[in-house]
Parts: sequence; C-alpha cells; structure tokens
Amino acid sequence: MIRIGDFSKLSRVSIKTLRYYDEMGLLRPVDVDRFTGYRYYDFHQLPRLYRILALKELGFTLEEIGRFLEENLSTEELRGMLKLRQAEIRQRVEEETVKLEQVERWLRQTQQENFMSKYDVVIKEDRCNESRHSTRCGCQPARTTLAVG
Repeated sequence: MIRIGDFSKLSRVSIKTLRYYDEMGLLRPVDVDRFTGYRYYDFHQLPRLYRILALKELGFTLEEIGRFLEENLSTEELRGMLKLRQAEIRQRVEEETVKLEQVERWLRQTQQENFMSKYDVVIKEDRCNESRHSTRCGCQPARTTLAVG
C-alpha cells in the first residue's frame, strides 16, 4: 500500500484532488486508517486514475466519468461517447471560427478607416428550416455583424 502523499507524487495528482475523487466515489483508497483517517492507495489503481484524467482532459464532467466507470462501458459504447464529444467540440470550433472571422473583419475595417464606426448592424440568419424557432428546434440564429458608417 502507498500513502496518499506518495501516490500523489507518483501519479502527479494533488492530494486535494485525490481526496475529492474519493468524495465523488471515483477513486476510493484501498484502505483508510480508522484512527488517523490517513488514506492508502495501491499501484493497481493507477490505470483507473489515468482513465479519469484522460476523460476529464477530453471535457467529460466528473459525474459523466463516474457513470462511465460504474457502468463499465464496452469499447463500442466508449467509442460512441467519444464520437458524441467529437461532434460537440467540432460545433464549438465552428462557432468560435465565426467569431474569429468577425473580429478579423473588424480589425481590417478599423485599420482601413483608422476609426471605429458609430453604427453597427446585426443581421440574423436562420440556421435551420424551422419556420418558427422554438426551444424544440434547439438552434440559435446566426448573427452577422456589419459596420455601417
């Protein structure tokens, strides 16, 4: 058995994080001293810890990670979850790319005109084929900002 401090150094995960993972039920110590409350871990727990860290790095919440570990997902189920995460990340990248393009347009415009326009126009464009947007369609109208001056 390894004391929590040594396990922390070995895994490069803070003691505070290890305690939190214990609280959340993600990584329980193999033993807790009943007199001191000191936590002890084992080398065989490292792969589980590294899986938690890898999933967290991919943007999964600790609650989601807990469900993954409890349900002991098959490779196929894990692949499905990763594909879903991939789609979510792609969507965010696309949204951020649009924002970046808007910032670049504004920069070019302010460089050309040497001043910031007093007037801005926001044009809303629909992203879906719904005739009326509702919470059911789940889309947000796209916004294109043009400076007019």
